[in-house]
This record gives sequence, structure tokens and C-alpha cells, in this order.
Amino acid sequence: MRLCRNGVASNVPRPGGELARDSPVPYLQGPASSSPNLLRVIPATTGRTVPRSRLRLVAVVASAAVCLLAALCYTAQPDPLAALTHLPPWVWAVPGLILVVWQLRRPPRRAAFAALLLWVLYLGVFEEETRSLLRRPTMSVKAFDEARAQGKGLRLVSANCAGGQPGVALEAAGYDPDILVLEESPPDQAVADLAAQLFGGSARVAQGPDVAIIARGQVAHIPRKGAWYLTAARAALSSGVTVSVIGAHLTPPVFELGLLSSDYWRAQQRNRKIRRDQTQEIAHLAAELAQSGPAILAGDLNCPAGDASLRPLLPLLHDAFREGGVGWGNTVLNEYPVMRFDQVWCSGELRAVRVRSVRSRISDHRIVVADLVARESTKEERAAPPLAPSPPPPRRPWRAPPPPRTAGTSPSARRPRPQSPTASPRRPTRYPW
Repeated sequence: MRLCRNGVASNVPRPGGELARDSPVPYLQGPASSSPNLLRVIPATTGRTVPRSRLRLVAVVASAAVCLLAALCYTAQPDPLAALTHLPPWVWAVPGLILVVWQLRRPPRRAAFAALLLWVLYLGVFEEETRSLLRRPTMSVKAFDEARAQGKGLRLVSANCAGGQPGVALEAAGYDPDILVLEESPPDQAVADLAAQLFGGSARVAQGPDVAIIARGQVAHIPRKGAWYLTAARAALSSGVTVSVIGAHLTPPVFELGLLSSDYWRAQQRNRKIRRDQTQEIAHLAAELAQSGPAILAGDLNCPAGDASLRPLLPLLHDAFREGGVGWGNTVLNEYPVMRFDQVWCSGELRAVRVRSVRSRISDHRIVVADLVARESTKEERAAPPLAPSPPPPRRPWRAPPPPRTAGTSPSARRPRPQSPTASPRRPTRYPW
């Protein structure tokens, strides 16, 4: 037993000569204020505790479950869960990685490494920055300048003027664009003066309620009644390129953070539906314009890349940054960009060779610079002969329908076979049964 006198524990031999160390049985302890010979019995603690390894395993499993649920939500993106998917995918990876990395040095290590691999795959699939930071331009600057001079390429610059500040347009014009798209554009006269200052007498303007398009060449404005959020034009550039341009500034998102409020979830759902209706209108317009040549959509779409509200564009247009984006492509906010609201989409006739976002000195959005070239056909497409129209299928001769079958008659009795006059009478068939 452990005998404690005056609060000091000591081991004393048992009658058999064995010392009792850390015995779970009750032990003796003497109070410091009592006599040295006075002892009292204190019962030992018998409570059970959960092993720490089991708690660490629960944390790893919870992290993996969050990863799988987040991947499922961003893949399907149902409207009732718009409050979750309007945030960048890395938001849900931060707490999950913290739980996993904290357990790498302790067992169960295999489960922690498996959960870490799930998060790496999740970020590689749903975070485009992991690919754009490693991507290199598919065409050099010199080769693009040559293609641009030959009328096979163009440079489009999109900028948000932050409430109509002309300084943002002057800043965007420093990147030598062929087409300049301005969201929250300045007044009409200011845009006209700006176009003359940038491109001289060859500049033309298509001005809408909230978006302006300035091009180096001829511009034909295409009015669209009731669509205050877009401006469409047909641009014939001085380099010989003819392209249709749609500038858009969609409905702003809901920036409140209230995941515990049902009103917040309903507001995010309504906001996505409004933006989807606007995107469908843009898709119909792009389908009409694409019949006469390439089409480009550029502007502030006010939703992150890959949002479900942009899916109506996918049959006809594709995201230029996902094809040729390099570097950190997010545009909002200018100082700390975490989401890519400003985007450029183009039809299949165009190929994005370099798309980047550059920091602005005035606007709260970054400026998007997109270098696009005409997509060349492959050798197989050029060598293949034109397909001849397939001949129509042969028409089958018309046959009269058989007479209706009556009860008690067999098909042979209903449809007798014709016999020639010289044919011998047919003998009845005998069956073995």
C-alpha cells in the first residue's frame, strides 16, 4: 500500500515483501494537520476515459466526410444549396486540412494520409488556381503579335469602372486592346471622348445602360429590349477580324454571411435563379450571333467560375480562362482576390492562348486581358473530303393490311395460298405425334 503521512506518499512493504506501486485499490493517506500516526483511507479513481487514438480517428473520418460532401455539392450544385456553393471551394478545405495535418504525426497515420489525398484531389478538381498557376501560355508573345497583325487574333480587355470612373478605362487601355468592354461604364459623352482619345478616329462605341463596348474599327450596336444588364455589338476590326461581342453585368450576389438563417438560404436561391434567367437570355442571343461568325461574352458575371447559373452557356461558349488562363485568375477583390467574377467566354471558332488578371490602381475589380486567336482545323479535317449527303432510304412498297381475324379461324384458313391450275393437290402433313 501507499502510506501518506503529512501529505507525503511513501511505499511500504507488504507482508510478503512486495511493494505496491500505482495500485488501483484504496490507499492510505494521512492529513498534514493530524497526528503522524493518524491515517485515513482515500478511494482510488475508477473512471474510464476514451483513448486519444480513437478521438483522432473520429477527426480524420469527419474530415474525409466533409471532403466527400463538398465534392458532391459542387458537382451537382442544386439551388437549395446555393448558400454553400457560392463560396470558393477552398473555404471548406481549410478546416478539413487542419484536422488532417494535425494527425499526421500520430496514429492512425494511414487514415490521415488517405484523407489528405482526398483533399488534394478535391482541390485539383474544383480549384482552377491549382492548374492555372502551373500552366504556361500556349503561344509566345511574338507569335501572337504576328497572328494579330495577320488578322488571325485579337486582344480583349474587360474592366469594371467602379461606378463610372474614367480612370479605370484609361488604365485598361494601356494594355493595347482591340476591343474594350467596360462595366459600370461612364456616361455616354465621356465614353465617346475616351474612345477618341484611345483609338483616334477609327474608334467606334456601342453604349448600353450599364455596359459599353469600344472597338478599333466599325461597330454595329444590336439593341435588346428589356435586357439592361447586357450590350451586344457586331465589330469589324481594322485588322480584318469580324466578331460579335456581348458585354454583361449580371445581378450582384448576396454577400451576407448567415448560414444559420433560413432567410439567407432563400435569398441565395432566388439570386441564383435570377442570374440563370439572365444567362439564358445571353445564351439565346449568342446563338443568334454565332450564326454569322465567332461570338465573345465578356464582363462582370457576379458569380464564381463554374457556378450552376452559367451552365446555359456551355453548349455554345466555353470559359477562356479554363482554356488558356495563367497565373492567379481571381478578380474580386482587387487587393485580395478570392473569386473570379470577371470572365471571358468565347465560341468554338476562337482559342484562348493567354488569359490573365492584372491589378488595378483604381477599381475594386482586377482587369482581365484575354488574347484570342482563330482556331485552325486539324490536318485530318483539312485532308478529309467533303461528306456527300446520304441517299434517302428506299421506300417499301405499299401492302394492303390483312383482313381482320375472326374467332375460330386459323391464319391459314384466313389467308389461302394461290395455286397454279397445273399444280397437284397438296397432301396433308403428317406429324409424328
